[in-house]
Amino acid sequence: MKHATILCALLALLGACGGDDASTVAVTVYVTEVTSDEADPGTEVCVIEPAGYGCGITDAAGLVTLEVPARTEVLFRSTRSDRVPGIFPYTSGDAPEEIEVDTVDPTLAQVLVIGAGVEAMPGTGQILLLARGPSGGGAEAEGMTFSLGAGDGPFYFGGSQPMPELTATTSDGAVAWANVPPGEHTITAEGAATCVTRVGFDRGADRTGVRVEADSLTFVRLVDCAPR
Repeated sequence: MKHATILCALLALLGACGGDDASTVAVTVYVTEVTSDEADPGTEVCVIEPAGYGCGITDAAGLVTLEVPARTEVLFRSTRSDRVPGIFPYTSGDAPEEIEVDTVDPTLAQVLVIGAGVEAMPGTGQILLLARGPSGGGAEAEGMTFSLGAGDGPFYFGGSQPMPELTATTSDGAVAWANVPPGEHTITAEGAATCVTRVGFDRGADRTGVRVEADSLTFVRLVDCAPR
């Protein structure tokens, strides 16, 4: 058994032990600033889970490509000196893909919390979810409700601002939570539309897994929203 273990370890270096477990796939991350939707160059994007997959810096077009393990739940972190640290979970597949994520400057993040009528608590995180239809807009996701079961929220957006009186998504297709304890959480969707998890851990229909870290903003992106 000892010799078999050693042989397997040697073969794993060549990707020949344990089936396809060692395979990787290229993921191109397109980083944009959330309010302008324009490219955010000079942003460092790192694979923080699983460990050992490195970092890259977005180019002038806001793009960076990283190798990640295939068919795996991957956690990325984005950092730039004038941005809130961003966390975005992603479930990789078998083929190269491009995903879009967003960044927020600290002033805007503070404004969003104030607009929601809450005070940011140190040691907690925030979540921003954007639901988009095939056209790329939020109109197809209008009338959806989301639940998290932790933190303050949900706060639905109207006119690109959180409005505490709203009880479902508007044509912005955006919703946020504040003061969420660090750890694993699940967002459940209900209402007028159904979407596909694009950035977030795929938990099946209408459920998205997220990771929250202290003093960071977790991004979730749902796509292909359409009426039920």
